Amino acid sequence: MKIDKKSILDILEMSIEKALHFFDHLTLDSYQMKVGKILLENIRKKLGYLAKVGLGYLPLNRKTRTLSGGEYQRLRLAKSLGSPLVDALYILDEPTIGLHPRDTDLLVEVLQDLQKLGNTVIVVEHEEALMR
Repeated sequence: MKIDKKSILDILEMSIEKALHFFDHLTLDSYQMKVGKILLENIRKKLGYLAKVGLGYLPLNRKTRTLSGGEYQRLRLAKSLGSPLVDALYILDEPTIGLHPRDTDLLVEVLQDLQKLGNTVIVVEHEEALMR
């Protein structure tokens, strides 16, 4: 089965950014939209979180054991954003490791989003821009 001429394998080989673009621009007929609406919303939301924490360059089929420590922390942050967990304590050890400097602002937004949900965020960091 294919969606917009793409198999699941084709999609898994895409980077997170490309997959997000694919699902954001996917056109479906009314029946497909009715059946897949909630699923597509969840896919877009989760891919959006991954992109927002600076992991957009990673292919979807990348194995977690091959991630750097910073990438793995940001993956867990993205997962936390999608969960209903509140009143939690997040302690992050240098989450900017391996992060491109242009993505630091996005990471700050993610950390602030976690705080807005009622969580406490403690960051051990040497990157001055993040600490501000």
